[in-house]
Amino acid sequence: MLGRLQTYVWINTKGFQKIMKKYDKRMELRGTAQELGPEFEARLEKEAFCSGKMSILAEMFKSRRPGGVSSSGIAAAGSRPQLQLITGNANSELSSEIAARLGVPLTPAKIARFPDGEVSIQILENVRNSDVYIIQPTCPPVNDNLMELLLCASAVRRAAAARVTAVVPYYGYARQDRKERSRVPISAADVAKMMEAMGVDRVCCVDLHCGQIQGFFGPRTPVDNLWATPIAVSYFKTRELNNVAVVSPDAGGVARAKMFREGLEAQGMRASLAMIITQRRSTGELGSEIAQADLVGTVTGCDCIIVDDMIDTAGTLFMATNALKSFGASRVFAFATHGLFNPPAADRIEECAIEEVIVANTIPLPPSVNREARKVRQISVGKLLAQAVKCLHTGDSILSLDVVTSCDQAIKCIHTGDSVQRLFDMDEGVNLLA
Repeated sequence: MLGRLQTYVWINTKGFQKIMKKYDKRMELRGTAQELGPEFEARLEKEAFCSGKMSILAEMFKSRRPGGVSSSGIAAAGSRPQLQLITGNANSELSSEIAARLGVPLTPAKIARFPDGEVSIQILENVRNSDVYIIQPTCPPVNDNLMELLLCASAVRRAAAARVTAVVPYYGYARQDRKERSRVPISAADVAKMMEAMGVDRVCCVDLHCGQIQGFFGPRTPVDNLWATPIAVSYFKTRELNNVAVVSPDAGGVARAKMFREGLEAQGMRASLAMIITQRRSTGELGSEIAQADLVGTVTGCDCIIVDDMIDTAGTLFMATNALKSFGASRVFAFATHGLFNPPAADRIEECAIEEVIVANTIPLPPSVNREARKVRQISVGKLLAQAVKCLHTGDSILSLDVVTSCDQAIKCIHTGDSVQRLFDMDEGVNLLA
């Protein structure tokens, strides 16, 4: 019952928020001091079933429920351990969506800081013999969020959890996956070793920067790499695109762009493939800039979709958009799973000729992007992860999640063990964006 109540509250809250955002856009109030959305959300937080009051209602429910009723929304079947979800501070909104879609209340946890900056973790509910899923992307501030993930895993492992799965929508340090120069660490591998040392039994990620990161974990710690491409394909299917060309901004992303094109063609949208080859020059110890860009393929008169795994400072996106326009592209769109948007990303996106930038909600949008970048739109991977968790929990195959439309679906499949194959339903992806 508590899980259903949480789902009901989440659906209605998100519905009201979406209505107010569309109203502000229709009345051209965005970017002015007269927006009604923020005021409405502030009022919504004071309602009985929102904000911290929800946790009070949860405690009241637990104190009155019969002893034999499971506190989670998914009842244990036979000897299957109870499913429990724990979230850090990195992306609480995505965690709430996953919990709402699963109908499983988030396990209360106290995650705070000591005066000297150390992370303090305390799980406020029994997790003994439970199947625990810790939802925590290691996005900026990377080190703080990584420590929260590691210490949460240690806490539940020391509390005798049956299994610990780290749901990491964004895997930090992923770009440091090899030795490009002397005397440097392979940080992506070191992070994997730390997670294993803290007792993580399984890892579930979304669009890893490179697939070989899965090999940094030992055979006793399997890694499930989910793809957000089907969600983006479902979104672009709703747009009126003509003569589509899928563009990779570099040679390393050609496989990702090819997969995106195949997804479009599966939906009846014919598309060509192009690639931009860049030559960079160093601008300092850790920086570089693009000196020249060449195009492989034809984009003249095409609606181009730039496909990448992440947007950091938007330098590559800025260059690619201008290059495609110079080669005769009609319109330029972009999709990236992870939107880091470190400065000056917002300014670059607004200055370039790109029509729209689509990112997943694996990382919360920085305030500067919400405030300044009107071309950025966020789509949810919550449903994908929820189904994955269910599959993992039940022991079903996650192979199907490669076509899933949301992050929370993946988690649900992982927890229940159901097959993830069915998660790749393009029609559901369109419904998510309605």
